[in-house]
Amino acid sequence: IRRELVFRYSLLLSVPTILGATIYESRGMSSTMLGFEAIILGIAVTTIVGYLAIGLLKRIYDNQSGLMMFVPYCTILGALLIVFS
Repeated sequence: IRRELVFRYSLLLSVPTILGATIYESRGMSSTMLGFEAIILGIAVTTIVGYLAIGLLKRIYDNQSGLMMFVPYCTILGALLIVFS
């Protein structure tokens, strides 16, 4: 399997999860809490930041040999979370 295909597939798998979480969390929110403009602005900003973050991660992924650079970070963070939980 090509790395690019795996990367795209994993990102596509996250879309239903993100949409489901958004719908689930927003169902209790009334439109009187925030104005319509604030909600649209929030959606626009998070879309742009998310797109830029995915682009940065793809560039890191393409330049490195996979995601091996994240292994030490995940190992240390995981150990700390286990110890302090």
